[in-house]
Amino acid sequence: MSGLLEVRDLRVRYGHTPALRDVELTVGKGELVTVAGANGAGKSTLVNAVAGWSRAAPVVTGQIRLGGHDLTGIPAHRRAALGVALVPEGKGVFEALTVEENLRLVTPPKAAAGRRFRIEDIYRLFGQLGERAVARCSTLSGGERQMVALVGPCEPPDIADLGRAVVG
Repeated sequence: MSGLLEVRDLRVRYGHTPALRDVELTVGKGELVTVAGANGAGKSTLVNAVAGWSRAAPVVTGQIRLGGHDLTGIPAHRRAALGVALVPEGKGVFEALTVEENLRLVTPPKAAAGRRFRIEDIYRLFGQLGERAVARCSTLSGGERQMVALVGPCEPPDIADLGRAVVG
């Protein structure tokens, strides 16, 4: 294993029903990887297994490593502190608040203090958000909401699982 994110022999099942079998994935630093497939193929299951999150109670086996850290058995909140971000499609924004209020609302963990983005940095990266800073998130397109949700923690994650990155 030599990537930033390394997945080996990943298997996920819900009860007796297998959802993923023998998944292998390596993502290097700075790489963008897309996982494509039909509905029910296991894309969301893969993303959720990496993030350590699920609405159900899956049985997950195999190995998931991030930057050399073994994530086996580590809960989602600790994975987030290690640099894993899960941004579900079009969610993760407070619709009644403005773009800027959403960005200022979430404070990153103290351990991430040296990695924080300033709001100005976010607007430089996503210029469209700067133009919509005072707009309520309820008025944003799906893609704009996804940008707010992605940078909401004001901290650059090592791995960002975007769910469906092209919404709206």
